[in-house]
Amino acid sequence: MADDRRWMYDGFDKTGGKAHSAEWRKKTQAFIDHAFAGKTHYLDQVRCPCNEHNNGKFVTKEELTKDLVNYGFMPGYETWSFHGEKETRVETEVEADDDSAGVDRMDEMLEALQPEFGLNSEDPPPKEVEEFFKLLQASEEPLHEHIKVSLLAFVTRLLAIKSKYFFSNKCFNDLVQLIGDILLQPHKLPNDMYQCKRLTKALGMGYKKIYMCPDGCMLFCDDHVDEKKCLHCGKGRYVKVINEDGDQVTTAVAQKPLRSFPMAPRFKRLFLSTETCEPMRWPKEGVRNNLGFMGHPADSDAWKALDEFDPEFAKDARNIRFDLATDGFTPFKAKKDSFRKDTVCYEEPPKRLSAQEILDQLARLKLNEEKTAYEGFGKEHNWTHISGIWDLPYAEALKLPHNIDVMHQERNVAESIISTCMDFSDKTKDNVKARKDLAKICNWPTLVLTASGARVGGPVQFRWMFHIERVLKYLRAMVGNKARVEGCIAEAFILKEISYFTSVSFAEEYNVNAPTMRYNVDEEPSASDLPIFQSTGASASASSPYYFKSGKRVSAYLYMHANMKEMDPYFEEFQRQNWTSKKQPTSKQLDKMR
Repeated sequence: MADDRRWMYDGFDKTGGKAHSAEWRKKTQAFIDHAFAGKTHYLDQVRCPCNEHNNGKFVTKEELTKDLVNYGFMPGYETWSFHGEKETRVETEVEADDDSAGVDRMDEMLEALQPEFGLNSEDPPPKEVEEFFKLLQASEEPLHEHIKVSLLAFVTRLLAIKSKYFFSNKCFNDLVQLIGDILLQPHKLPNDMYQCKRLTKALGMGYKKIYMCPDGCMLFCDDHVDEKKCLHCGKGRYVKVINEDGDQVTTAVAQKPLRSFPMAPRFKRLFLSTETCEPMRWPKEGVRNNLGFMGHPADSDAWKALDEFDPEFAKDARNIRFDLATDGFTPFKAKKDSFRKDTVCYEEPPKRLSAQEILDQLARLKLNEEKTAYEGFGKEHNWTHISGIWDLPYAEALKLPHNIDVMHQERNVAESIISTCMDFSDKTKDNVKARKDLAKICNWPTLVLTASGARVGGPVQFRWMFHIERVLKYLRAMVGNKARVEGCIAEAFILKEISYFTSVSFAEEYNVNAPTMRYNVDEEPSASDLPIFQSTGASASASSPYYFKSGKRVSAYLYMHANMKEMDPYFEEFQRQNWTSKKQPTSKQLDKMR
């Protein structure tokens, strides 16, 4: 390799006159194109291998060109290890040692993080940078002198296992102690969960605790960080208790903490890995194979409206859009009593409002004399608070300010249809009351089906609640202490973030978050030759026994036989012997005859 790269140094003009050889200029330009075409760049920057920066600074393409022309390549950089090439000796070691087939790439993860911590700055490093240097040391320090796994790789893999299987902190501490007892001294294994979290603190995945009013009226931050009472309702910030003398005293414990997870660093991390960077930039740079078909939210009218509202924002592929999802929220004016059993709602459906119409409605709201609610509440509107979202500069450009979840509608309708068709007595909708309601409130000629929702919001799979419901399920499973629900979820969520972020750098066989097959590939052979029994069903949730009564059992058998191709000759013979008319029987006549 060194013979092939002599041009890097032989063709460079060391006199400072920049009279570099034609070969040097041509191949240096090829190197620059290679560096930015590969997968080693952080956003739009790569390491600068010039003789001044020695791969210690991230620069743009223009800056890299200027530095190489001025300073030349750093000595001994014939193998471009920081620009997509691997050291030959490393490859030889991996091939020679079967035990090291799965190699962690923790060093690549930490290299990508360096620009975020400003490691190229000449100023004294702040505390978070010092913590990051400790993390760098842990990535290079082996857990034990006879073990190749680094301390950081071991700790992050162990935290990933804890995050996936939700075992308690005490269980984690006992497991760490057991491993420590097995390892020979001296080893670098942390003693408990606390020390493991301290080690990974430098990854910058944490939350900020902000105290708030018990009723959620205000946050005690910024100019109000020293306030002791809520400026709106007057309730105290801190918990009050009765001391031993029977007097009420105020403690230093806040009544209601809010845990804020900064979004900007989390969005940055999505661009640190090539596995997540490409999908993040796809709406702007991706190739659409099926033009004319809607396959991504970027194809929707709502997305395009934001592009037109702010063209400069739309130009940069790194600028992202995100939605807020919530469960249990009803944006309709109708009261909850309207959806109770034996209640019929005759109100018209809510009018579809644009973002501007909602802003105009909010502008007309006025507080009553008591300053406790807005005038007309419960009659003209149902606004209790004005969300800060409507203060955003692009609020007026939102064509889809809120989206009603398709999943719940789909599930309710499908369940009603199946229950009615299968005649489940406790869930069927075909009853006397339903038919009376149908006659009163159903007006068939005015029903209109429209695809406007899909055209405005884009493909439904990107805006329904299926994946949100799964996340909520995982969040509920994170609660180990019922008295500290929010704290449990916050701490467990931090571990989940660390697990997913670091697992990108794990070897595939060590990655507990790697995708697995959802269904078994090797299916057991069927006990019957009939095609109807060849496909084995799988339960989507917990099963419960259901016992057929004699009438339903017969109906089930008839339904099964009627849908088996093997039964067609018998049905045809039955029809020939029992149908006397010359005309072919209709489906309804056949069902009645059978």
